[in-house]
Amino acid sequence: MDINQEIKYNLARAIKDNQEPALVYGRVSTADQKKGLSLEDQNHRAFNYAKEKNLFIIRVFSGSESAYSTGRKNFNFMLDIALENKIHNIIVKNSDRLARNDHDWARLKDLVKLGGLHIHFFELNMIFKPDSTAEEIMFFDSTSTMAKYWSNKIRQASIATNKHKVKKGLCPTTARITGYTYDKQNKIHRINDNEKNFVNYLFDTYDAGKLSVRELAKQAKEDGYPKISKSAVYNMLSNPFYAGEFDFQGERHKGKHDTYISEERYYERLTRMSDHNIGKKKRDNNYLFKNFLTFAPTKKTLTGDLKHGKSGTGNYIYYVQHDPYIAFREDAIFGLIDTQIESLKISEDFAAYTKQLFRAGVDKYCGNQVSTLQAISGNITRLEKEQSKLLDLLVEGIDDQTIRARMDENRKAIKRLEEERQNLRFDKQKFIFHTDDIIDKVRTFPEFYLSINKEQKTEYLRTFAARILIHDKEKIEIKWKAPFCYFFTAEFIVRELSELAYMGGQVRTLEAYIYGLIPILAKGIAA
Repeated sequence: MDINQEIKYNLARAIKDNQEPALVYGRVSTADQKKGLSLEDQNHRAFNYAKEKNLFIIRVFSGSESAYSTGRKNFNFMLDIALENKIHNIIVKNSDRLARNDHDWARLKDLVKLGGLHIHFFELNMIFKPDSTAEEIMFFDSTSTMAKYWSNKIRQASIATNKHKVKKGLCPTTARITGYTYDKQNKIHRINDNEKNFVNYLFDTYDAGKLSVRELAKQAKEDGYPKISKSAVYNMLSNPFYAGEFDFQGERHKGKHDTYISEERYYERLTRMSDHNIGKKKRDNNYLFKNFLTFAPTKKTLTGDLKHGKSGTGNYIYYVQHDPYIAFREDAIFGLIDTQIESLKISEDFAAYTKQLFRAGVDKYCGNQVSTLQAISGNITRLEKEQSKLLDLLVEGIDDQTIRARMDENRKAIKRLEEERQNLRFDKQKFIFHTDDIIDKVRTFPEFYLSINKEQKTEYLRTFAARILIHDKEKIEIKWKAPFCYFFTAEFIVRELSELAYMGGQVRTLEAYIYGLIPILAKGIAA
């Protein structure tokens, strides 16, 4: 039985039993709570409440959705079901379970006042309904505000605690790390003697240079150690925690916990792992730039061609177009690319300053979105009111195709507006982490590229660039992939800009450019 059939069947039963139909919304904040007794307890108490109030429960909506966030799937689906089927009763534990954000609470108040909705808080034994007194409305508003306040307070306290731990060299995470046990009393990770030999075996065997990550995972099992996946081995080998460091809010910090290896050994291992990952893809031939070069004037892909030098001077690789014929020597192409990438270097100070500009720009961007979000919310509320009126006409027996078509248009418009509203919102902290990561990659890309061999260069370059256009023997153009295309540009990379960071003209230009990037990058993260 699908949901629509279930709703119709239970509505018929409610009418037969002379009971008012109702929906139940049960919510927990995390998946762990969902596995526990919290939802089961909420639903059990909701059914007891419905029995006392002569309400017939049509359907239960529940899940691990945070009331702090908008766009909750089950919550909004429940309200759509209530509107479409003229169900005026919703049973919930308290306002804390229902909404801790201003948008959802405002929408519920409108549905109560204009749509005749009754919200039953079974823990409080109170009903928020259209004729609720001013004092009752104030009470419900206050409980919702307090729920939001405590949620914010707990979150802020957690952030402050983590920052304090970091300053003391303590890693904030309490998650299990193979080879360590978390000392709750002293808030620090300590080496686990039962797993110490296993960790040392993995590190020593890999660093000996005889086995790949895949081979090591297989060999560990054969040598009598616990079964471990290739990805788990890779994560352990590349985790800076074992060398006494940890990452927090996009930055690396020195920890006070005991270590398995030295920092020097860790970074030597990272280099070796990079060397193994780059250039591993096998090719049908030795042409490094296969399907990567385009002759700009004709837009044709250049193909590799091996030529023999005169008088036994050696073999040389060219990339050619046959009609009309033109050829570019591979060594010369590398020279042009290396020169261009050399010009992309930025200083660590400039990278840090750019991160600061992004943080400031995000605050401004979020502020400018408020009016747009309010306008969208207003349009959604207007359409929902119209839907309610159209439903009344259908209930009264006016089964007109025009009404149904209008309702369908409204549903599509509401869905479109909800998507638009969701696109305008993004996780601010996630965005900052994302841009910090991009800037770090942009900063380290030139130096790493210029330090590796030709085969590794082409493989590494392909992760950042989609194609290379060759205009002539002295000019090339690298077509960077997003988001790097926004950073490897003249607008972003200005010579000596780090030294001019506080000279008005350059800063204003960079600020404007970065602010223009924020909606583009935010959309990319959402996608």
